[in-house]
Amino acid sequence: CRELDLDKPVIMGSSMGGLMSHFMGLHYTSTFSKIGIFSPSYWFSERVYEFTQAHQDRLPLSIYMATGALESENMIADHQRMQKIFTELKPANIRLESRIVANEKHNEAFWATEFKHAVTWLFYEELSQ
Repeated sequence: CRELDLDKPVIMGSSMGGLMSHFMGLHYTSTFSKIGIFSPSYWFSERVYEFTQAHQDRLPLSIYMATGALESENMIADHQRMQKIFTELKPANIRLESRIVANEKHNEAFWATEFKHAVTWLFYEELSQ
């Protein structure tokens, strides 16, 4: 059983906020130890993929990503592309949970439901490892 690091805040966001949380969490790992990314707007800039590859060697970090299966094809493809970057280049210090959730759309109801799963995975499941 590990001790939970509560000294560093968590950053979470959805849509454009998901993209910003992704960037902030990876860029400011001395501040954040956990990131919740819901339906991220990775379409906004191709640079997010290069940025992620360049920042893979950061401090220990837990990342929870979720996208609804009924969102646009681009959103799902972008999510899978980012997941691939994390899984192929993933150093031992990054813990990742990546979900494409059936029957969910790009909306606040999905994000509110998914938030519960993210908190459980980011905090409580970490304790049992």
